[in-house]
Amino acid sequence: MSTLRIRFRTQPLDFSPLTRGTVTVRFNDNSRDYDLVMHLTTGLATTYRFQEVPWMGGALEEGQHAQQCANFAASFNRDYSTIGATGGGTGPFAGKNLFATVVSDNGYPEVLITATNGTFDESECDYSGNVLVVGPFEDNNTPQSQPLSLSYGITSTGNCNTIVYNLSASGGSAPYSVSSEGATLISGWDGSTSPVSLSRGGLRQLTITDSLGATYSTTPNVPRNLAIGEFQENITQRENDADVTIQTLVSVAGTAPLEYAINNDVGGVSGTDYQTSNSFPGILPGQYKLWIKDKYGCEISKIINISGNVNSDETTTPLYFEFPEGQSLIATESVDFNENKGKNYFNTMSVAQISDTKYQMKLFFVNTDVIGAQFKSSYPYHYITLHKCNGQKVDLPSIMIQENLGVAEKFDCVLFPINGQTGVYFNGGNEYAASSTDVIGDSPYNKTTPPWNNVGQVVSIEGVGSFEILSSGYDENRGGYFVVDTITAAETPSKVQAIYNAQEYNLFEFYFSASLIDEKAVITIEKAFSNDGNVEGNPWVVENISIVPFNENLLTFEWFDSKNKGGIVFQSGIVFKKRCFGEFNPMWSDEAETYKGDSAEYSLKQTSYTDFEILVEGINQKEITQLNIASGLDGFKCNGLLLVRKKPPETKRLGKSNLYTWKCEFAHGQNNLAIKQDEIVLNVGTGVVGGGGSGTNPAPDLSGIQLYKDTDGNLITFNGKLGKVIA
Repeated sequence: MSTLRIRFRTQPLDFSPLTRGTVTVRFNDNSRDYDLVMHLTTGLATTYRFQEVPWMGGALEEGQHAQQCANFAASFNRDYSTIGATGGGTGPFAGKNLFATVVSDNGYPEVLITATNGTFDESECDYSGNVLVVGPFEDNNTPQSQPLSLSYGITSTGNCNTIVYNLSASGGSAPYSVSSEGATLISGWDGSTSPVSLSRGGLRQLTITDSLGATYSTTPNVPRNLAIGEFQENITQRENDADVTIQTLVSVAGTAPLEYAINNDVGGVSGTDYQTSNSFPGILPGQYKLWIKDKYGCEISKIINISGNVNSDETTTPLYFEFPEGQSLIATESVDFNENKGKNYFNTMSVAQISDTKYQMKLFFVNTDVIGAQFKSSYPYHYITLHKCNGQKVDLPSIMIQENLGVAEKFDCVLFPINGQTGVYFNGGNEYAASSTDVIGDSPYNKTTPPWNNVGQVVSIEGVGSFEILSSGYDENRGGYFVVDTITAAETPSKVQAIYNAQEYNLFEFYFSASLIDEKAVITIEKAFSNDGNVEGNPWVVENISIVPFNENLLTFEWFDSKNKGGIVFQSGIVFKKRCFGEFNPMWSDEAETYKGDSAEYSLKQTSYTDFEILVEGINQKEITQLNIASGLDGFKCNGLLLVRKKPPETKRLGKSNLYTWKCEFAHGQNNLAIKQDEIVLNVGTGVVGGGGSGTNPAPDLSGIQLYKDTDGNLITFNGKLGKVIA
């Protein structure tokens, strides 16, 4: 931390010539010298200028000095506060390095300039004029130590309870001590690499304290233990044996590489004959114990059964794959062309049309975009390949983000005792995000029950447990309710969640950067039951992806939602994007209220608000479906502006092609209409009309006019307030 003090003194201007001159502050940001100049002026304090406070005979000079200091400090902060800034900072130094303020030295006002980084040089500071007496310049450059810091690195040493981390410290003043959750881990430490053991499973804050009492905290996320439910055994059954592959459903960062074992000893307390491969071919019928071990030697296990005498031609595995509409990417199943199917927007174009660029479908992106997509599948393996136009291929990984996908809903409810069991009814309240207490809207159920109120449906009641619905009923006061098998002593507010309509498929996501694509590319998604490369069924193909340079005619659409909609699980955090050529135009509308007096009509209120029209040309029916879904969501943006669709989109076919125009009107979103308003109202304190801005038909001068009553004899009021009666 370095400082520079400057005094400003005014004096009688009884000499000539007068030179207002320049104040020069020499500053070094540890890499180069800066001359920070401020010119004295009697005019406006524009850039690199501060305004003069003229000498006033007989006035308190200290007051003049303080104002001169304030003028200089304000202009200096405006022009030079970020010189030498390194980011961060708090208070007046947030994002800045230099800060000037007015202080007192034995009652004499001075400017104090403080630098968090760098030093001042008083010998190179100067004032070149004679209107003011500026100086002395006094610097104070204290030695700057490195900020205190603590770094950590995970090791491969640990067990089921703890993992060893290596710590090292820098900056501040040694010796150091390190604590975590109230316990001292290291004391009298010189900062060199030192190991500590941290408990597994969660954030563990580490706080280092140096010899001067300065502190710094950092928080490693210590890997938790594996859970057996996060793994699934995929069994490919044959007549006399089976192949077993262990699939990881949820990965735990920091625990790989994993090892696997399948042992005959189902009563064993530890696994044997571990291997790094997750595949076990040719397992004979019988009962086995599956073991999985992380890199710290922590084991989990479960019993698995292998059956025999199964017809190898039979399969009970469901076959399901869907690429939902309404995403950044558009994909369809690759099937053989069949002219007997008739024309639809999957096969409308002839070879000649396909080769004509005006008919081709392209999904436009710029090379800085990150593109994400979701698909639903009952297959355990997928091969996603990006095919570039230069013949190169890139494998894209996918992750499973939700298993056995269903619809989850959570609402406020009330529990009440009924015949030794518990009834559940609804009286409004809130709707919550699944498995959380985040409010996402109002509950639509008041004396009614949700559609999943069916006998056998499992519900989770907060703080009580999970139960099957045993029966339903109706009460005159409570409305509809259902009954579960638990005991409640009195009516109690609670929350209930149900997951219903679960399907035999899982939800997957994949992401890739558009920078992988030079010009054009397509993506194929292939399905398989094993990782041996034998794909099943037809691949799905993502339409032509084209990379274009960004320009002002390229519209950028983004969309998301607070709830899962249209087959998309928005709660995963995914945001979709589309770029296309079109127009985004504002549409100004006007409203006005007037008062018509005896001789003229006066404006009381004028409001202009903005709607928007989006026009996109040259898109096909798949893209129309995409935009129709996207524009109806809560989080639809065009060029960064959140919009709300006012009415259904309009489409028009371009000639006999398979291309269309798409047009739709929107209002500004977030209850934040772009409004310009002019109002004229009666000032109830004075009884006269106040100014109402610069709108047309301004308020009349009522000083000589009596406005008492309307034609019905009622006293005239403005915005519900009675005007002052002029005698």
